Amino acid sequence: MWRELLRWRLSQAPLDPHGKFGTMDDSNLDHWWFCVKHQRPEHGNPCGTSDRLGPFPDEATAARAPEIARARTAAADAYDEE
Repeated sequence: MWRELLRWRLSQAPLDPHGKFGTMDDSNLDHWWFCVKHQRPEHGNPCGTSDRLGPFPDEATAARAPEIARARTAAADAYDEE
């Protein structure tokens, strides 16, 4: 049963910008992420994939992740209202 659950989970995993599934690999270690749990930017993947936003190219951009997310949500909401 766990294999079926794993297959289902992998089929639901979003693709990152490089076309890979949302799993941890060496390419994720080069990016910055915003940890939602700790409310700070982190390099690599110390907190796991479910508690992060990103990837971002640098620490400064990752630190602005909540602001970026709010702006994107507002833009999507405005588009939906049109």
